Amino acid sequence: MAVNTSSIVTTLGAGSGVDIKTLAESLVDAERKPLKDRLDAKVTASDARISGYGAMRSYLEQLKTSFEKLNEVGDFGGLNLSNSQPAALTASLGTGAATGSYDISVAQLASAQRTRSAGFTSATTDLNAGQVLDINFTLPGETEPYKLSVGSATKPASLENIRDAINADTTLKAKGLSAEVVRYSSGGVTYHALEVQGQTGADQGFAMAVDPASWRTDIADPVDRPPVPLLQKDLLQEATDARVRVNGQSYTRTSNKLTDVIPDLTLELGAVTSSPARVTVGRDVQPVKDNIKALVASYNDFHEALKVLADSKSEVETLGGSLAGDRLLQTVRSQMRSLIKGPDNRSDAINALRDLGISIDSTGRMNIDSEAKLDAALKNNFDATVAMFSSSTNSRTGKGLAGDAIDAIDKLVSTKTWAKGLIQKQIDSETKVKQRYKDDLSTLEDRMKKVLDRYMNQFSIMESMVGNATSLRSGLKSSFEGLMSAYK
Repeated sequence: MAVNTSSIVTTLGAGSGVDIKTLAESLVDAERKPLKDRLDAKVTASDARISGYGAMRSYLEQLKTSFEKLNEVGDFGGLNLSNSQPAALTASLGTGAATGSYDISVAQLASAQRTRSAGFTSATTDLNAGQVLDINFTLPGETEPYKLSVGSATKPASLENIRDAINADTTLKAKGLSAEVVRYSSGGVTYHALEVQGQTGADQGFAMAVDPASWRTDIADPVDRPPVPLLQKDLLQEATDARVRVNGQSYTRTSNKLTDVIPDLTLELGAVTSSPARVTVGRDVQPVKDNIKALVASYNDFHEALKVLADSKSEVETLGGSLAGDRLLQTVRSQMRSLIKGPDNRSDAINALRDLGISIDSTGRMNIDSEAKLDAALKNNFDATVAMFSSSTNSRTGKGLAGDAIDAIDKLVSTKTWAKGLIQKQIDSETKVKQRYKDDLSTLEDRMKKVLDRYMNQFSIMESMVGNATSLRSGLKSSFEGLMSAYK
């Protein structure tokens, strides 16, 4: 603000009152404004740079997240399985399963021997008149019979107690035998019978029979004894092996669960087939394809953000042009671009993103030039693609593209006090610069306050002098007026 000193003098000379506070503040404001405006502009620029560095770090962290989804072998999707006859068999994949197709024919299912005893009108009736009943078993793989004794005066040898004894015996359990009591009707009469089942497999057959020496010894004359009860009267099901044919190769197994026919593929047989079932193990590449596309999008977001930060003509509020000419921005841009484009020695078949149909155009944007090339690489060179990206494989550089990128970005964005990244260091430096400008503003305010005090003191003295001059003028004027009146 320009001050007209002649008008001040005229005013003072006139002896009129002057607002010396407003006058002093106006003079101080005129002196302060250009200095304060320059410092405020510098603080605003520092704030913008700090925000720009923060934005750059944020986009780098998003890019890092995209790389992390391609950094482990498990990130590249698993295998999927199709089965043309799920009713005939089911298949499940192991961790080391490989892709392939298999024609599987089921000629015979593995089955367990199942026998039924003669029918009795009661399941709780004592069969041996309170005496111990010995049952001899011929078990698979054993040459000597195994004897099971059931019954006593307090616990009769009934069907139910025989069932419980078989199920509780550890030797019979180890051979896979189990028993149950069933009911059925014949001729309008309900009967109870003992059914015993073994394990699947042709070599798992068994036999059981009451030892005649333990049967009704309370009757001395064998002629008068009733017939020995048949605990194995009917063969309901024979013990058989499973027989399958896989891609022309025949296999025989004792179980319907086949774990060693196809490597890391378990088959559960459920029915005989009239025509081969086709089981295909394929790789689900869609998740990794989606992750690669997400990486391309993240890189382009990062690229566009840096363009805004570096463009001094950008109209984006606060961030636009905030890092124009900044050396760190140029370094980060160059480092990320070089990382994406190379090196060329990661694997034999897939060396770089260009082998997946991905390139960086003249504007700096990343593009998938050929999805067909990407699909072909994932289908035909999947392991090499994994090796190019992943840090969990033996790529020539020790880490894949994703692992290298994650390490590089960490060195830029880390906020850890013991390992600060370049961006955080730059933010810290700019924050110190900003604080210096704020300190300069505080110093300016202190100096302006002193200037204001000086002006107030000076103007107060002038006001006092003007007051005295005005009083003298008034007195002289009155005196002269009195003399004039006397002469008149």
